Amino acid sequence: MTSTGGESGSGSGLPRLGAWYFAYFVAAGVFLPYFSAYLFDRGLDARAVGALFAALTVTKLVTPWLWGWTADRTGSRKRVVCLASAGALLSFAAVAAAPGFWTLFAALLVFGFFWQGALPQFEALTLARLGERATRYVHVRLWGSVGYVAAVTGVGALLERFSVANVPFFVLAGLLLVLVVAFVIPADPGSGGASPAGRSDSGGRPAIPGWLVAFFLASLAMQASHGAFYTFFTPFLLDHGYRPGGIGALWALGVVCEIVLFAFFAHRWIERFPVERLLLVCFTAAVLRWGATAVLADYPVWLTVSQVLHAATFGLHHAVAMYVLRRAFRDRYLGRAQAVYASVSFGAGSALGSLVAGQLWASFGGEAAFLGAAVLAALGGTVVAVWIRPALARGGGLEAASGR
Repeated sequence: MTSTGGESGSGSGLPRLGAWYFAYFVAAGVFLPYFSAYLFDRGLDARAVGALFAALTVTKLVTPWLWGWTADRTGSRKRVVCLASAGALLSFAAVAAAPGFWTLFAALLVFGFFWQGALPQFEALTLARLGERATRYVHVRLWGSVGYVAAVTGVGALLERFSVANVPFFVLAGLLLVLVVAFVIPADPGSGGASPAGRSDSGGRPAIPGWLVAFFLASLAMQASHGAFYTFFTPFLLDHGYRPGGIGALWALGVVCEIVLFAFFAHRWIERFPVERLLLVCFTAAVLRWGATAVLADYPVWLTVSQVLHAATFGLHHAVAMYVLRRAFRDRYLGRAQAVYASVSFGAGSALGSLVAGQLWASFGGEAAFLGAAVLAALGGTVVAVWIRPALARGGGLEAASGR
């Protein structure tokens, strides 16, 4: 079958796409687990750390829209990825050199502007090249998970020997790798003329159905629930007596489970089960995961089991989200759709989660931060159960609701 961006094998550039995912998540696998420990080591408290992570993620409220508009107007998502990758490397050098809270805050805002711009447009490029094979996205994306595992385990082992003060230098090395690989990713495929989901308004823009609005809100809640994890999981476990190497292994375990899901199960489940049912599984797993992290952190076996649920709370949820966006918007509006998704979920959601977790930690302790995460996940699951599931059932499922 021939379709836009749907070539098979190396001619589609999929190995190079996988290489960029690998590089990007190597950098993320250093930054997300260990940067908060670096900030605590510098003497900042939980409220300050939460505010700094919120500053980083709040840039996703605006910047993905700007990058998405630029990519859709110029027709070159690759150019956007290269520019954003270069800006991220340069601006993080300023983060590493920042002497105090407000300079860190400002430097992280600039870093976030570039860092948050690269991934949504790269996701759109990948989906466009996959064309009708959107369910196979997970086989490309899993290389990002491989990179993440390599980073969290490698840096965790290094931090057994070296101070966490070296974390910014490890991040810079990862960002340099991202920039190098960005220049060899394949170019954008020819743009298709497929219409987005639903009808178009008089301005030619897609009319967003109500269930899709609910999907974005539920995604916001899911990412908000991860705020405590990405910001405070490492300091939380350090407080409970875990060693950096063991913490790195726990981070890696969740992503290994994510890789297994991407490689063997996600595409089959998406083809077999309604997306609303899969979303309910994801949110149920999130409630259980954050609740177990809060109350069972002193029991390594149960904490290990809770990390296995990362395969559902991030891996399966992300795979379903990419499938929904690809089916709902197709190529014409895919860049802007990815920008909306990134702004609402990874932007507003992550910023909200970081701020809430920081306040709960400072006022009531680390356990409260993760119990708050469980509440946020429960709210997202409620949106799926009372809004998305009935709407898709009435409309005949995702394919029918998307006008397919």
